[in-house]
Amino acid sequence: MGLLGADSTNRSDLPQPSPGGFSGPLDRDLFVICSTVGQRFSVGVVSVVAPRVLGMDKDRFPSVTEVRACPPGELAVWLSTMSADAVSGLPVDAAEAVVVATQRVSSWMFGLQAVAVDRFAEHVLDAQEAHAADLVAARDALREQVEASGGVWRGDRGAVALPDPESVAASMLAPELRISPRTMRTRLNRARSLMELPTTLGLALSGDLEPWRVDAVVAAAADVGAEKLVEFETRLYAGDVSGLPK
Repeated sequence: MGLLGADSTNRSDLPQPSPGGFSGPLDRDLFVICSTVGQRFSVGVVSVVAPRVLGMDKDRFPSVTEVRACPPGELAVWLSTMSADAVSGLPVDAAEAVVVATQRVSSWMFGLQAVAVDRFAEHVLDAQEAHAADLVAARDALREQVEASGGVWRGDRGAVALPDPESVAASMLAPELRISPRTMRTRLNRARSLMELPTTLGLALSGDLEPWRVDAVVAAAADVGAEKLVEFETRLYAGDVSGLPK
């Protein structure tokens, strides 16, 4: 079980559904979220959501070991209850736990954003291909009309040239992230490459591989052929490489 246990839904001091039941899916989901977060308690001058790790005293801060065992998504919810002023008043052990928690969440968010960037690029590519097909169909229909009337078609007959979809995707995302299209294109390329490295991506999403290490792996894999990527990751993350083929 993570920091936010599922046993809090029976607590009387948590939000409860109205007598008439949930008004809809959003009402139900908000109830579940609020119930999952749990009760509030004080640690010194800090008030945070009570961590609910199995076998752990609810009136103390989680240890670094407990934070490392917690899913990053739950850590993100837990961290969202803290303010900078609250964190500035933490004792040393609690501050260390927050440092580790924020790093794990950062790694998770880095991986998750890469997945979203890659998916966005796929949508742009699909839209570009659909648009190109529509243009070709319209052009061919016009050509058939011209030739059917005895005219000579002087237009193109090949594929329709469209802008590079990844450049289009980068130019669309760049303003959202307040970076240049060139920088966004670099990030998009890295995200696309990361999708070809499932072990590396999985470690990032689990909060166990920092963004700078992910970038280093992606850069190292740039010169590795697609057919060798599985072996590349196997060798990279193997505890004992002596049994791997040379």
